[in-house]
Amino acid sequence: MENWPQTPGSAGRGPGVALDDRAKIGIGQGGVLIATAGLVLLATAFAARYGAIAGPNVQPFLPISATIWALAEALTAFLLFARFWATGRLGFGIIGVAYALCSMLTAPYLTFFPQVFQTGRQSLGDQQISIYLWSAWHVLFPLLVALGMMVEGRSRGQIVRARGLMAALMLAGSAVLAALISGLAYAGRNALPPVIGAGRLLPSFTHVGAPALALANGLACIYVWRLVRPVSTLQAALVVALLTSACDAFLNAFSASRYSYAWYVGKAESILTASVVLFMLLIELVILYRRLRESASVDALTGLANRRTFDEQFGWTLGNTRRRAANIALLMIDIDHFKKLNDRFGHSAGDEYLRAVGAVLRSSLARAQDLVARYGGEEFVVVLPDTPLEGVRVVAEKIRAGIAALDVCHSSTALEKITISIGGAFSTSSALDARALFDAADWAMYDAKQRGRDRVVLRELRDEHMRVPALLQHG
Repeated sequence: MENWPQTPGSAGRGPGVALDDRAKIGIGQGGVLIATAGLVLLATAFAARYGAIAGPNVQPFLPISATIWALAEALTAFLLFARFWATGRLGFGIIGVAYALCSMLTAPYLTFFPQVFQTGRQSLGDQQISIYLWSAWHVLFPLLVALGMMVEGRSRGQIVRARGLMAALMLAGSAVLAALISGLAYAGRNALPPVIGAGRLLPSFTHVGAPALALANGLACIYVWRLVRPVSTLQAALVVALLTSACDAFLNAFSASRYSYAWYVGKAESILTASVVLFMLLIELVILYRRLRESASVDALTGLANRRTFDEQFGWTLGNTRRRAANIALLMIDIDHFKKLNDRFGHSAGDEYLRAVGAVLRSSLARAQDLVARYGGEEFVVVLPDTPLEGVRVVAEKIRAGIAALDVCHSSTALEKITISIGGAFSTSSALDARALFDAADWAMYDAKQRGRDRVVLRELRDEHMRVPALLQHG
């Protein structure tokens, strides 16, 4: 039998698509993030212990790593802006600005970084521009993320209307702010307090500036973690990103020179800061795609396959049965006097009946190749491939008895007992025809109702019946 996964809160009502981004984080995603945070802390502890030791001089490492984190931040910003546009929740847009701004600051950061693109001798002011841009990144990133999560936590139910225009303005504002920061750093490069000398970071930066930046990111990490309950996937990923950013800033107290182990670990942590949220957002997209596919394939009320899914799978099953010249059975099930039950107890009670019948059908079929679906209204269909006639009869009687034994309640009130009529068609013919099988099962169900309902009527189709289904009217 097909097992159709259900989203939280949809038990007994079939699967749904959870579009609420405040849904609590899953166990698997939480485990990945916890493992990532633990790895970051271990790497930071190692780099703090051995960070001053010079490592191999891999000159392409910085431009390659910076390109990676810039692309990751740009993709993350795009997904966050898209989520803002789809949901209208301003917090997503503000966090998107944080990532877009950091991505845009990477280009001037690399441009002014000594010995990357400018190989000649640079003045002291020019050498410091990249450090100040890096510092601006580590100040604005936690500030904007914390602001975005604060807005998200306080704006439940508040939706921005002009989403497209607002997203465009946010993106343009990110570009303007990045250009303004870079321009000011360049224009005032000679007036900025010195943080580098003789190619090494000065104690004023390693002992004061870097720890202050690490503290700012750490405080933002704690704030975001404690802000909203239950913790969402995005919230947890941002906590790990802020923790990694804090560790990256902290390592500058131990990497007084380029190409030390602390320097390499810091750049790797910059990549992780930029990509951890992207990774979680992509996982959520995959989960959402799967749920959308399930939602399109499953009847939302009963949790069974819907008519569309049944048509697709029945066609494949029938073709496979015909190729192997195997036997197949089709059961058509109809709830007796369902309209009267609806009129007497109301449509919500009718839904309870349908859910209860769906649960019995699911529990009555044990094999993966068996197919059960809601065909429409109060009608259900069951396909039993490779099942002998007596086995079909056993399954049908099990379903009928299970329905007859149901005690359905609605609003704490016991409802009237229900019964079903089952018509079955069984065939071993190599000339198997879908229409003949359906017609035979339909007439068998009609016969069951004519005989008093609450019963099973089976018909066996032979080769001579395949092309003349009308003969079954008198069978």
